[in-house]
Amino acid sequence: MSKIIPTLVSVMAEVGAITKDKKNTHQGYSFRGIDDVYNAIQPALIKHGVIVMPSVKTVQREERTTKSGGALIYTTITCDFIFHCAEDGSSLTATTVGEAMDSGDKSANKAMSAAYKYAMFQALAIPTEEHIDSEVDSPEPAPREEKTTVTLCTDAQIDSIKALCQTHGVPPENIKSEFGTISKMPEIQVRILMPQIESYCAGYEK
Repeated sequence: MSKIIPTLVSVMAEVGAITKDKKNTHQGYSFRGIDDVYNAIQPALIKHGVIVMPSVKTVQREERTTKSGGALIYTTITCDFIFHCAEDGSSLTATTVGEAMDSGDKSANKAMSAAYKYAMFQALAIPTEEHIDSEVDSPEPAPREEKTTVTLCTDAQIDSIKALCQTHGVPPENIKSEFGTISKMPEIQVRILMPQIESYCAGYEK
């Protein structure tokens, strides 16, 4: 019988509650820092011979804009945390998701910390000394701006331009030189350019 489960039960018996003693001065909420979690569980993990190894499964990044117009990187990470028993090599995996935002290069680090914290809280059933359900404290998000979908140049438009080039003996590179890379332009822009392209091809002289 593997020993990882009874070993984790022994770890759970020694880890007490971790309270929110840190304060976010910008948004006014309390939180538990990653160091609070490390300090609470590390002695028990060492005593009972448990090693926790992370393995990132997925990473999603999105750039958003702050109220002041600056860039904000939003990162979501799905990560496996594998609890290894040093005595017999048996293991157990907990999978959690971490989300974080940062205006610099720390959003991935913060997301990893969040994923680790909640893996420990849930896998080890660490008390938090709080009795408020998350449903009670659910902030209402501001409506997100709808993103405008840009349709690129269609195959039919490209075929029409190719036909014009063949009819009038215009090298395709001339079109690119005169008007840019058509295939990367929005469909509406190509529509506007078509009369100019037709005129160019009709007046082309070899």
